[in-house]
Amino acid sequence: RVPPLVISRLARGGKTTTLCLLFDALKDMQVDVMMISFNGSSPFKILDTETQTDALIRNIVSQLVDPAVDQTKIKCTEKDLDDYIGDSPFVILIDELNAMANPVDEDAGRFLRSLFLDKENRYLVFTSHIPMDLDPKASHFMISGTKPPSPRGVRSISLPTSHDLTSLRLMPGCTHINPATVALYGGIPSLIYSVCALNEMTPEVRFSKAGLEIPLDQQQNMLLQFVKSVVTGERNDQLKMFEQFATTNETKIQWPICYIQYILNLFEQTHVIRFLIEECQSLETYAKQTETGKDWECVINISLGFRCLYQHFFGHGFPFKMVKLDTKPGVSALSFPSETVAEAKSFIDDQLSKSPSCLLLAVPSFAKFPEFDGFVACAHPGQETVVVGFQAKLGRGTPKYVFEEGGITKGVLLRGAAPAKGSLSRGWEYWNKEHIQNDLLVHSLHDLYPENWSQPPNAAAAEERGSAKKLKSKY
Repeated sequence: RVPPLVISRLARGGKTTTLCLLFDALKDMQVDVMMISFNGSSPFKILDTETQTDALIRNIVSQLVDPAVDQTKIKCTEKDLDDYIGDSPFVILIDELNAMANPVDEDAGRFLRSLFLDKENRYLVFTSHIPMDLDPKASHFMISGTKPPSPRGVRSISLPTSHDLTSLRLMPGCTHINPATVALYGGIPSLIYSVCALNEMTPEVRFSKAGLEIPLDQQQNMLLQFVKSVVTGERNDQLKMFEQFATTNETKIQWPICYIQYILNLFEQTHVIRFLIEECQSLETYAKQTETGKDWECVINISLGFRCLYQHFFGHGFPFKMVKLDTKPGVSALSFPSETVAEAKSFIDDQLSKSPSCLLLAVPSFAKFPEFDGFVACAHPGQETVVVGFQAKLGRGTPKYVFEEGGITKGVLLRGAAPAKGSLSRGWEYWNKEHIQNDLLVHSLHDLYPENWSQPPNAAAAEERGSAKKLKSKY
């Protein structure tokens, strides 16, 4: 027996399109296939007086009768439907099963199991905005009818993402999108097309319509679990209320930046939370402009903000090896108005003097701040403050200046097209691609690595010109 196949992704994630393509492919193979839908655009509506099983049967049979027939009057028994399907290979495709119920009740589970799983040559594929609860203790859904029952499980596939601007701009109405657009919408082509070309409901409106709230007594633990999920990709039952805004497979979950900011809005607005929201909003602004080169900086800043929170909650995981293992420091993240490195160092020292044992992420608000795109600092009691300055380069560019301490402990270069091997050059620590993707970028942003983008030629050329200039000392 083949277990059911589930395709789970947020709204406008491409699930229905995938089912339609699968339908066409099966028809080309001359396999009997039927597609039914419970999504909002389907003409089929569940009646108040019918059970879930009745609704499933009526939806299936509605595909077999004249469209002019009043669908509300359709009557059919399970046996009649079973007999009609017969012994030939048959595939049932169900779009947005979760819109009918999540989880389905025991009798509907029995019906699906009996007609489409336990019989030979019968197959089931369904989509859902959220992972369906297939735990036998919850609904007995998809459990074999043999005695004793044995879990069948499901096979889950992840729909593809794309960060290739050249390909994405081929979608009708999407010639204007830029790397920030791709990063904001998680590289989900159908979501990008829906918002940018069709001007359909924005993530902000869609999230607002869900009307989600977090009780005050659950805020801290929910934030801890959300941070863990964003950083590691681990799913957690406590976050089920948010899963309609994510992409999931059997074990992992990814949260697009366009929804991360609205989820964060539900929590207490600490310095770090406000910083993260502002960085998400900045990326949204850049998505409406021509290429600015700032998108990679936003991705780095968001990742570092979540890494700071992860260190605070779990005592490990910060990428710059400046915090002792099992240390859970306080955290803060903010922008500063300084125009020189010396002024920035004074600002950082002042902030840390007010909050000892604090992990601080600070980025300049001055657009022409020299050389560094941000700093991470930490002071342990009785020890000298450690300040790491980092610079983001979209491609393979290198810093214009030799790194000299000047109160900064270390300079780290984070390139969007880094080579496989890291190095030390002119005082700078050059991170390799694996180090950046696995140790810096959080799981939800792991794929937002600029080497995956089609970098605009003028931006690439500008970086090459900058790298070719003679390096000189800045301070």
